Amino acid sequence: MSYTQQEIDRLIQLKDEIEGRKEHAYAAPTYLDSPALAEMSAIVAGNTEESEDVLEDKITVLDYLTDCYDDMGRTGISVKLYGQLLEAYAQLAQKRELSEEEKENLKNTFYCAVLARNRYIKDDCEDLVQFVSQLIGDEKVKHCKKAAEERIRVLPKLDPVELTDEYLAVIDEAERKVDERCETKICHEYWMRKESVLREYGIEWRSPASLNPKIMFD
Repeated sequence: MSYTQQEIDRLIQLKDEIEGRKEHAYAAPTYLDSPALAEMSAIVAGNTEESEDVLEDKITVLDYLTDCYDDMGRTGISVKLYGQLLEAYAQLAQKRELSEEEKENLKNTFYCAVLARNRYIKDDCEDLVQFVSQLIGDEKVKHCKKAAEERIRVLPKLDPVELTDEYLAVIDEAERKVDERCETKICHEYWMRKESVLREYGIEWRSPASLNPKIMFD
């Protein structure tokens, strides 16, 4: 069954709400957007139909969701959605041949998925490879994995606790408290407050500054 017009209208409304809260076009979503993102995810998950129309709509929404969750530092959520997104591409390819633009988008999606998976801990992503290898070819798969590995080497280390269900369950409320307590927009104060607030929830979180002592953050 295709998405109902009510569901489509709601997805558009939720996206407009998220975009409308941004201070500028390149701003990341925040904890304020989590309810809207969660509702969008629920709408997509609620339709298991594998028709072309549903898969095309699902790809569009999941692509937006993974971007949002990555941008707001909710990699523990985006890594799960990337699997659904790549699976949707694979299912669509069984219905019809993917266009060159779709294949390019698929390749970029796979790169982002590998990057997200390996941002915290090393992962060979073989479950993701099975969705894309026949669609973009083994050489492009290898190129994407190598490019992601090279990118990760120059990125600051992050605390793997951010992938845990315990962290994801409280981070929205924690970030709200951090915003209320911060007196400046300096990242070091933000991270200090975040460490303190998360400790109130029994979570020991290490900031990028503590994990990357040789990097100057400002």
